[in-house]
Amino acid sequence: MALGIYLLLIVAANVMLDATLTLHGIAGLILTIGMAVDANVLIFERLKEELRSGKSMRMAVEASFARAWTAILDGHMTAILAALALLIYGTGGIRGFAISLMLGTVCNLITAVTITKLLMMTVTQSRLAHINWLFRGAEGRS
Repeated sequence: MALGIYLLLIVAANVMLDATLTLHGIAGLILTIGMAVDANVLIFERLKEELRSGKSMRMAVEASFARAWTAILDGHMTAILAALALLIYGTGGIRGFAISLMLGTVCNLITAVTITKLLMMTVTQSRLAHINWLFRGAEGRS
């Protein structure tokens, strides 16, 4: 769901900026979709680690976001700095790629941290939080 909201934010931002989606921009969006998936994988792998250590679902969600935040922020800041360099020194399509990369990275930070956390906190308050094998991965089903 968070990735769907991420894509809606990207489309809305492009519409608001009256941006033309070129091949360079599509490449930037594909790269940021990969970054969005990576951020969610980091969070959910941390969640599985926290659940294996015996924490409650709510505490595990809090700890997983806290532990994954530094890696997510580091990766996204690196991408933004690279996009800024491309924007400053690039021309034509390279600048379009840089703008698309920056826009996608900022939207990804918003959705990966706030929307995903909101959705996971909602799950912790539902009956799904008590079905442990859903969150422990393949090794937790044995």
